[in-house]
Amino acid sequence: MPAATAGRPAGGVAGLFDASPAARPDAAYGAAVALDLARLSAKSASVTRPVLFHYVADRGDLERTAAELFEVVESGAVRVEVNQTYALKDAARAHRDLEGRKTTGSSVLIP
Repeated sequence: MPAATAGRPAGGVAGLFDASPAARPDAAYGAAVALDLARLSAKSASVTRPVLFHYVADRGDLERTAAELFEVVESGAVRVEVNQTYALKDAARAHRDLEGRKTTGSSVLIP
């Protein structure tokens, strides 16, 4: 699949990271930022903000999708990078680091 560039589709998805603050990864940490929807409608583009609970409405959905995820991780098709680990006794520090944006990727608490 070709790499996405600002405003250009790659596999049918427009990459906006370079062009719009609305698509910055930090936008996921709070309220959605203002976005000029008229600019998007000129290209028949749309905006979504998916919510986990729309995809896992009940326990069965959660268990099925979790099993599917673990299958692809175990197969090696998806690689999970753990960038930091914390002893369970240091959970408060892990939360402070996460809130302070001192972490990247996945963090794991070790019992």
